[in-house]
Amino acid sequence: MDKKDSTLSRFPAHRLEGALQFSANEVRVGTEAPEFALRDLNGRRVQLSDYRSKSYVVLMFGSVTCGATVTQLRAGDPAIGSLYTQYKKKGFEFFLIYSKEPHPGENIPQPTTIEERVNNALRMRREEKVRFRY
Repeated sequence: MDKKDSTLSRFPAHRLEGALQFSANEVRVGTEAPEFALRDLNGRRVQLSDYRSKSYVVLMFGSVTCGATVTQLRAGDPAIGSLYTQYKKKGFEFFLIYSKEPHPGENIPQPTTIEERVNNALRMRREEKVRFRY
């Protein structure tokens, strides 16, 4: 296995299609979310079953070039950051699952390597001051 393949296997969450392999028809309000496991930006494994019966889990999907993600982090009504602050104290866990860039451009191109995707995720965490895990 070359270095690129090794890195991809360490960060499956940064390849959305590999992180959550279930169809939208399987996830409905009131049903239990399917099990998944992925690595966070620190390389630590995150597994949904580790949180079952212990806390509520909020999953946010997005990327640095997604206007909806940035809007919800900054100025949603209420902003995700304020919800995190309010509900973290009540036992909620928040995770941002970094997805493909929907609007790549000159300043932020579509990543072609996992390292570029991780750098985009780190950039978003820094610029948007994301405090929860991803």
